[in-house]
Amino acid sequence: AVARLSRSRRFQRPFWAEWFERVEADAAAGRPTRHHMVNARRQLTSCWGDVPDELRPALWLKLSDGHRRSNRYLENLKPPLGLTEVEQNTLSQIRRDLDRTPRSLLCGSASIEREVRSQAAERILIAFSRYQPAIGYCQGLNFVAATLLRILDEDSAFVVFCGLLERLPCDLYLSDSERLAQCRLLEEDRFRSMLATTSPALASHLEELELDLNLFLPRWLSCLFSDVLPSRSTLRLWDYVLGADGWEAVPRLAVALLVRAEERFCRAADLQEALEVIFDAVRRITSADVDSMLSQELRDPQLSEEGCDPLHMGQGGGEGREDMEQKWSADDASTMASTTFTEGESMETPLPEGAA
Repeated sequence: AVARLSRSRRFQRPFWAEWFERVEADAAAGRPTRHHMVNARRQLTSCWGDVPDELRPALWLKLSDGHRRSNRYLENLKPPLGLTEVEQNTLSQIRRDLDRTPRSLLCGSASIEREVRSQAAERILIAFSRYQPAIGYCQGLNFVAATLLRILDEDSAFVVFCGLLERLPCDLYLSDSERLAQCRLLEEDRFRSMLATTSPALASHLEELELDLNLFLPRWLSCLFSDVLPSRSTLRLWDYVLGADGWEAVPRLAVALLVRAEERFCRAADLQEALEVIFDAVRRITSADVDSMLSQELRDPQLSEEGCDPLHMGQGGGEGREDMEQKWSADDASTMASTTFTEGESMETPLPEGAA
């Protein structure tokens, strides 16, 4: 496993750089690019590991159909005659929730920076409520918007926000409170069933402790684990959501988190101790742990070494691993120099002035 991870890190950047080149070449020539998107979604959830930070924003934009939505953001920001009464109520709720959004999600200690990010999140959320009026605004979406603004400019964050929500159950964020409640009850039942199947002893013990899932599960699901996991781990989970796994990655990770801490749970004597185990467990999760839990601990894809190799996923062109490794090593610098990613910044790079 360690050797495979080491090899994966050597291939990640050149693989994605070449993927972008192929997509741009086919798009410029008027050829279909859908197969590239399918391959990228599969690659995101393969055993080849995390996505380089500098490539993630551009990749997420491609997978969120950025070319189709890029012109809709300003359209949805401009109401015909100002805010309607419903939109005014929505805006008031958005502002209340953003005021309660943790500083860590809005990124930075400077009050001016927080205010700028908060205003950008507000615009994204009100624009989305117009773009998808059946959904409108729901608590939890403020966490998603704030997280996206840490690595993307405002326009790009809106595009990926839409792309993420399209991968989720249609009733998970609804203004219809009855349908929303039904959806969340179904997700809770599904979670219990998955946990009982994966670890009957743990499920039984938590039932004996009378652990109320409402104490943590709705927040995990509705926020997509933002401000629950460390930020880098949250981004890795969202790779899976935008990848081939879609929504399934979110409840699977929730179950895997509990199963990982099974021994500690079984030593918990009461509800308070069980909750302490939960909150301690999520703080320790790394992006590599996310890969491990989603790729190995709750499923056994029985992929061969060849099946995990991006050279055998339609990108190798028949060349062998050694030939392609030599080619990528020689061309890596020139490939990256010729590939422009302007849609967003990495976690370590401040957003350009005026981007948010």
